[in-house]
Amino acid sequence: MVAVAVDPAGKLVYVANNRDATVGVISAEAARVIKTIGGFRSGPEALALGPANSVLYVGDNGDSEVYAIDVHTDKISAKVPVGETRGLAVDYATGTLYVTHGSDVLSILSTESLKLMASLKVGKGASGVAVDEQAHVAYVANVGSRTVSVVGRWYQGRLQPACGAGGREGHRHQRAPAQPKAP
Repeated sequence: MVAVAVDPAGKLVYVANNRDATVGVISAEAARVIKTIGGFRSGPEALALGPANSVLYVGDNGDSEVYAIDVHTDKISAKVPVGETRGLAVDYATGTLYVTHGSDVLSILSTESLKLMASLKVGKGASGVAVDEQAHVAYVANVGSRTVSVVGRWYQGRLQPACGAGGREGHRHQRAPAQPKAP
């Protein structure tokens, strides 16, 4: 298991089972697996729930695609090749899906069409990604460069400045804090 997504109501937990190329669905109330979603060629590596929690986005690292799963039918409704996938995050209000690739690239897709809207260079080893729903800003953890990229909002076909910083191409990097030394 390498990724988890929880519906906002807290009733269902989705777990990426990388080794058997499935996504398990757990009832939080019953604390047990209630179904398994298959149909992936390789191993799911990243998960994110889409707008209205009706779509589960699954990043399949082995075949370099992002799948859209209709959570009501558990069927694949769409898939798009994006390259190696390490992390997924959704900005519900803007209908934006952010995809990290483990390299130095962040892809920005439309949740409605899964169309690629932009690809940005971020720090080395981009892996985790999270969205601030209030500010419509994405934060990318760059393992290789030990930085966090702050990516502005995608709006009307353009990337807006991150946190009013104006940064290069609408984003900027913050150095990660040094690791504390063991006593």
